[in-house]
Amino acid sequence: MIDPTEVIKNQYKVMMKFEKPLNKEKFDCLKNCFYNQKDFSIWGNPIILGPLKMHIYGVNRTSWSQIMLEITDKYVMAIFPLEEDLENIKSAISKAIGVKLEEVKK
Repeated sequence: MIDPTEVIKNQYKVMMKFEKPLNKEKFDCLKNCFYNQKDFSIWGNPIILGPLKMHIYGVNRTSWSQIMLEITDKYVMAIFPLEEDLENIKSAISKAIGVKLEEVKK
């Protein structure tokens, strides 16, 4: 059995917030990007946890590394193995919905 704490140990964990909260229309647009993956660089099937919350266990298609995302109307929490994955995650999501993401500094 895989210990979940071992999976996360050697990963980057980054919290990012949207410059303004997403409305339902923008959130649904982002959710649909994961279903229509032709031009979207993150592959995964969203697990819908509420009207404005989803989890994605997927792959960054530029580096082929596994990523985990929690996305709400206010933030994105990302766990990923490669430093360069951060810029791809930020740019893919920002480009898809036209809203900037900013890292939350500790």
